[in-house]
Amino acid sequence: MRTLPVVACVALALGLAAGCAEESRYDAVLLRTREMEKMLGDQTAKTPTAATAGRAETTVQTAAAEAVASVEPRKVVYTGSFTVLVPDAAAAVEATRRLAESMGGYMQHSTLDSIVVRIPAARFGEAAEALKNIGTVTDRQIDAQDVTEEYEDLELRLKSARALLDKLLALLEKAQNVKDAMEVEREAARVRAEIEKLEGQKNRLSSRIAYATLTVRFTPTKEAPRELKAALPFFWLRELGIEHLMNAFGL
Repeated sequence: MRTLPVVACVALALGLAAGCAEESRYDAVLLRTREMEKMLGDQTAKTPTAATAGRAETTVQTAAAEAVASVEPRKVVYTGSFTVLVPDAAAAVEATRRLAESMGGYMQHSTLDSIVVRIPAARFGEAAEALKNIGTVTDRQIDAQDVTEEYEDLELRLKSARALLDKLLALLEKAQNVKDAMEVEREAARVRAEIEKLEGQKNRLSSRIAYATLTVRFTPTKEAPRELKAALPFFWLRELGIEHLMNAFGL
């Protein structure tokens, strides 16, 4: 009997599915794979004995229990947006770039009065506090997005895709003519493309997890709203022109 290989292939296809369209596509791949395997005369599949099946079930249950018992750290993506009041926006942009590099991060984008930097996630809070040394923080928004399930889903789909590719490559080695080999290779090429796409998604997500994104916009003191500027304690001081002098020095 060939029940076990068929069930295994179906399970692998389900692992790759990312919606009804993908499930149908991979079901079709598996159907063709099984047909090829039969056509190529694979005689290596054996019916598992009751003892073997029992051991396999025990192994799966043990693995599941260990997975539940081991609690992995959550995968979190940190982002922050800050508005900072400074005397010189260009100088503040440069200071923020140096700050990011000193913490093992890097600049992703910058303009004359804003900058986006990537900071190692473990030092995100430290970087946010350090902005107070550059200017007066007038607004900030911090977000922490838990992407653990998304990350684990990508890992499972990748594992299933690679296992299916191994199955196809094993069939390719048994091909007895060019037609059979080409058919198997076409299916393998489709699975390789899916693996590359999933790896790209996982790498991008891993980068977002490892490095927090910090967006900082700088407002020059002279352009700040009046309520953010220092107010003169007595009206007669304005008549002496001190207010203009303070503006000239960015106070």
